Amino acid sequence: MGIYKGLFITMITLITMTIYTYGEATQPQQGLTELQEIIGVMQEKQVDIDNWTIYTRELLRAKASDKTVDEQLATIKNSAEGFQWEIEADDETEKKHIGTLHHQIANVTETLTFIVHPHKTNYDTYLIYEVNGKDWNEQEWQNFSSLILNRIQTFFDINSPIFSSVNGNVQDTEYSNLDKYANDFVEAFSAQKIEGLNEETFVSLSAYTDDWETSIQSKEKNINLQIALRSNERLGGRTTVTIGTPIITSEY
Repeated sequence: MGIYKGLFITMITLITMTIYTYGEATQPQQGLTELQEIIGVMQEKQVDIDNWTIYTRELLRAKASDKTVDEQLATIKNSAEGFQWEIEADDETEKKHIGTLHHQIANVTETLTFIVHPHKTNYDTYLIYEVNGKDWNEQEWQNFSSLILNRIQTFFDINSPIFSSVNGNVQDTEYSNLDKYANDFVEAFSAQKIEGLNEETFVSLSAYTDDWETSIQSKEKNINLQIALRSNERLGGRTTVTIGTPIITSEY
């Protein structure tokens, strides 16, 4: 899988993507630790944090009956107290039951998405959990991370992959050479660059670090770090910085 400008990974693509994991660090706690490490490196590089995301997903059941689908959804809703639910239907292809819970004080939103995808006369069911936070507050994170961990442990297998992404921005005047700045990040994560795209106002690269034990394959090589930088005059001469592991899971 090469990288390209404006990468966007759809839910189903993420669900079917092959993830390689090694050792005990595949547990959800490792995914939360990786998010903190990304935040720490970005702050060291004088990046102002705009938002962050944690994402995980799992195939719950293949070829499930109508009764099984109803039972799965009921169990999820009963375990997700406080979530507000709505349904998104795409004709005969699939149905999504989306539950959201916004934590105003922490400025964090949790989203659970239960996907029902027709498979001949039965259904394949998937569950996605996404947490979106604004800015970054270390104290709020310490209070909130245990809730996220508990949520993941409640709904998902212990080896379900955790995707973490952080968006921020920095003054262009401090780092005018985007390629050098991107490679500075690679060094900060003790990583090795695997592939990249370099344009005048946009740089994107994939890398691999031994410090993290989850990865995907790209051109027969493992990657577990993606970095994207874009100069943006509309932001008053600032550069947007997006970093994710094992890949970035949103547009950049």
